[in-house]
Amino acid sequence: MENKDILLYNSLSGAFGIMNDKGRHIYENIENIKELNTEDEINILNCMKSNGFLVEQDIDERLLIKTLKNFQRFSSETLGLAIVPTLDCNMACPYCYEKKGDIYMTIRVADDIIKFIEEYLCSNTIDNIHISWYGGEPLLSIDIISYILNKIIDLCKKFKKSYNASIVTNGTLLDRETAKILYDLKITRAQVTLDGTKEVNNNRRRLKNGSDSFEIITSNIINCADIIPITVRCNIDKNNITGMDELYNFFFRNDINFYIAPIEKQTDACSVNTDKCFSYKDFSTIEFDVLRQMYTNNKNIDNISYPSVKFLPCSALSSKSYVIDPYGNLYKCWCEIGDKNKAVGTIKDGIELKGNLIKWLSIEHDKKCNQCKLFPICLGGCHLKAIEGKELECPYDVINFRDKLELYYEDYANKNRINDKINTI
Repeated sequence: MENKDILLYNSLSGAFGIMNDKGRHIYENIENIKELNTEDEINILNCMKSNGFLVEQDIDERLLIKTLKNFQRFSSETLGLAIVPTLDCNMACPYCYEKKGDIYMTIRVADDIIKFIEEYLCSNTIDNIHISWYGGEPLLSIDIISYILNKIIDLCKKFKKSYNASIVTNGTLLDRETAKILYDLKITRAQVTLDGTKEVNNNRRRLKNGSDSFEIITSNIINCADIIPITVRCNIDKNNITGMDELYNFFFRNDINFYIAPIEKQTDACSVNTDKCFSYKDFSTIEFDVLRQMYTNNKNIDNISYPSVKFLPCSALSSKSYVIDPYGNLYKCWCEIGDKNKAVGTIKDGIELKGNLIKWLSIEHDKKCNQCKLFPICLGGCHLKAIEGKELECPYDVINFRDKLELYYEDYANKNRINDKINTI
């Protein structure tokens, strides 16, 4: 900074502030300072301690992170289930990583899911239930979704437990009537996928009957956003990066959350051309360019995710998190659905503490990550890649953390410019 103040960020506590020359002197000489003489100096010291910039010598922060990670991994009070009611879909996106098929969940499997959940509630080991609906296209099975959630809502009332749900959908079936059904089922948020502006999206994501999808999807989003909060995810590769400003401005005008994400070849079933996919490093630049443009146009910092600590980088690492396929097989990761060798049990017969489950519950981050200052906001990236022995990449939203922090500072400074004074350490 021009006045020699520095921006200070702690990846473990999440604290972000400004350090002036006095604070810097205390920080750099703390081991040699025997006594602080002024109230200002004492306040600076206490601020550094409370925000994690200074810690006691007997605290090993790496062991602290590991301890907190294991606590969340094995002591979670939330049962998280991602339920796939069908592998069928009314679209045929080339980058989809699932093996599609005319497969739908039966009432028998639904009843087994309800019983599975009731056993958790009876055991009194959980306080919360989160259900996420996925596919295929889950809204092709709206009847089974309604059947299961009505039962779960009743069970949670009976046992006095909290419940919430979400859904990931392609949006083509999310009309206003369906949104009202989801709202009544206490589904509190929906994610809808697009591949770009009208022409781009329709070239890449057509309905199986050959029809365009863009107008259907965007109309449904606008018509349903007042009923259920919707976030739009735009899947990006080297063929559809243009036109993002037009797309996010459209959704911003309609008060719809929007973000971009990279297309990856996650399974053998995915037919995407990897030459057209971005590396995380390259995508980190693209993502921030979009975020910067969004902020410049709209002055809305809410679209930029703040770099924050992740004690569990993925729900698959939790001992109380599972994915359920239409047959009632239990998996740890969405990408493993369809490979029964990766199943960790079934809804009917329970969980088997062997094979793949042991891998998921014991897998640790790559040792080379131990010395990384950004480890608390990353925790080693995708653990599925680690289990499969693939080369790990630093997540794109971690690579560009510095740019995001600078944007947060810019936003903070702009909003405080009237007073021309910012709190400092």
